[in-house]
Amino acid sequence: MPNHILPHFGHLKVINIKRTHINKWMNDYAERDYSFGARLRYLSIIKSIFHYG
Repeated sequence: MPNHILPHFGHLKVINIKRTHINKWMNDYAERDYSFGARLRYLSIIKSIFHYG
């Protein structure tokens, strides 16, 4: 999480993270050739954070 999620969203409050932020983040990881499974895993973590928050 510190290497994949915090660098992109750490400066934002959870309430300020919008779908556009997440889409940009996912597209950035797709361009870096991260596997689809890895991107889904990170997205699942973000969903858990939103559910908890």
